[in-house]
Amino acid sequence: MVLQKEGKWVNMDEEVGRVPGGNPNVSKKPMDQRLLRGNLALKTSMVAKLPIRVIHHWECFNKNNNGLKGSKGRHYKYVYDGLYFVASCQQERDDNGLLVFKF
Repeated sequence: MVLQKEGKWVNMDEEVGRVPGGNPNVSKKPMDQRLLRGNLALKTSMVAKLPIRVIHHWECFNKNNNGLKGSKGRHYKYVYDGLYFVASCQQERDDNGLLVFKF
């Protein structure tokens, strides 16, 4: 993902949010991503030239970390990274031949 932050271009190597569409590595049937939910919100923000908030999260494996408790007893940490502008949106085929949105 390439975003613009405070007048500078930033290349982020991770996706923002969850997007609809199947994943062959889990139980959902694989399918092309559609412009819904997270994808639609990112596209709308890009067209309207509105910033998005970027929040990173990761799972904590050490039980002594004071992360937020999620399902199945997992703990998560969240870090606010700032406001960004979405610079571009395109659809490409992934390794499984499915269409995915790239921002």
